[in-house]
Amino acid sequence: MSSNNPAPSVEQLKPSPSEQSQETPSNLLDKVIDVRSQRHPRRMSRKISGLEWARLRLPGEAPPWPKVRHKGKQAQGKTYERKLIKHLEGLVTKRNSIFYGRELLPSPWIYFLDINGKGWAQPDALLVHDNLVWIFEAKLTHTEDSVDQLLKLYVPLVKHIWPNKGHVAMEVCHNIGPIYRADKWTRVMLFDDVYENFGKIYLYHWMG
Repeated sequence: MSSNNPAPSVEQLKPSPSEQSQETPSNLLDKVIDVRSQRHPRRMSRKISGLEWARLRLPGEAPPWPKVRHKGKQAQGKTYERKLIKHLEGLVTKRNSIFYGRELLPSPWIYFLDINGKGWAQPDALLVHDNLVWIFEAKLTHTEDSVDQLLKLYVPLVKHIWPNKGHVAMEVCHNIGPIYRADKWTRVMLFDDVYENFGKIYLYHWMG
């Protein structure tokens, strides 16, 4: 099925004049403070409120902070995340996959401005489907924290960048644990079992 709602072009994702006007030396300190406050983005509990604009990081634009070397459980979590991205890369080239031929954005940075100021967010992967954008968050062990991370941070940003597409929010976890809230999560065994379901998050148990 062909898409009637193509993803925004690079030109469309360039900063607007109003955004560019804010990139002046007078607010450089605000940017530094904002970046420092998000030194560990996976731990932040920021929720989008009063979103004014959002865009993907432009080609050639530096990421908001340098890569860090993870240790212990964090390193294991990053390894699992990389495995998921590699798995998705295989699915977009597999002819019998529902993701065949779709656009995969691995670990994309999203720059935004809401009432709390400027910020950066980084979902583990976005997959742009015909009329849907899939939002993936990889977790070594399932956590209820993903509810706010997905629904109150990533989903508003995705809806702003692709206003004419629906969305699917999904946590992919290695260890599901003994309990998950059935009122918040829809557990699926296959990607093919997913359908557009606003207000809930899909939970996919994948060993990696």
